[in-house]
Amino acid sequence: MRTTKDNTLRSQRTLQSGVGLIETIIYLALFITISVVLIGSLFGMMRSYTQTRIDNDLTDSAHVAVERMTREIRGALSIDTTTSDFDSNPGVLKLNALDSGGSAKTVQFSVASSVLQMTDSTDGTARDLTGSKVTVTSLIFRKIVTAKGSAVRVEMTLQSTRAGSSKTINLYDTAALRGSY
Repeated sequence: MRTTKDNTLRSQRTLQSGVGLIETIIYLALFITISVVLIGSLFGMMRSYTQTRIDNDLTDSAHVAVERMTREIRGALSIDTTTSDFDSNPGVLKLNALDSGGSAKTVQFSVASSVLQMTDSTDGTARDLTGSKVTVTSLIFRKIVTAKGSAVRVEMTLQSTRAGSSKTINLYDTAALRGSY
């Protein structure tokens, strides 16, 4: 009987003695490993989120800018060659067109402070076509003349930067003027 009592007392002393040094080191190593993995995952998710926002900024600005320039070029009657600046960066494109009432108007595309702007002579205000987080690093217009009419090739480079990450895209589009096809 005495042996069973001694074993019970030893078990109680072991339970009462607490956590040993080796156990503490193992728990600490596990905690540090899990923390490092979680923090690495968090930083990876933040980088991915930043890249997604950059992609969205570029896609939105590219869509608005190219769509608007293409629509205005296709609806234009002619190109104002005296004020347009072709084959140089930053280029300027001034189009002669008609407004919805049939009156003559001009539409000009140019870069001001790294932002693509469109100025319509009907109200005279310049509208930004690219977002606040996007800069236009290059804008070149090329005039194409054929036997049937004129077209304009647009070459544009957009860049977006957020939180130290940056991305650049090149855009190319060609549109023929009204009646040139």
